[in-house]
Amino acid sequence: MTFMQAKHVHKGSQDGFIKDVQKQGKKRASPQLFSLSSLQSAMNKRYHASASHHKEQFPTEDSLDRFLVSQFNVYNEKSLKRIHRGFKGLQDTLEASFI
Repeated sequence: MTFMQAKHVHKGSQDGFIKDVQKQGKKRASPQLFSLSSLQSAMNKRYHASASHHKEQFPTEDSLDRFLVSQFNVYNEKSLKRIHRGFKGLQDTLEASFI
């Protein structure tokens, strides 16, 4: 005898009906889920920030471009003296070929 025969279960679609539904209340409320706007609102309240007090760092696109170029120049100046280990021995040859 198979398991299904022992439990009087048959394959295929079968008719059925719901005899009873029982509802139980929750013992405690679910935790509040935060959306991005509610998190932003909470942080604004904590640090007393608002959009009306916001100062733009770069009022024009040109000022942003100038700032970025200055940052690139600083990075390039710091990196100018770096030499890869493999090219350190060939530095004279490389400089001669590009001059």
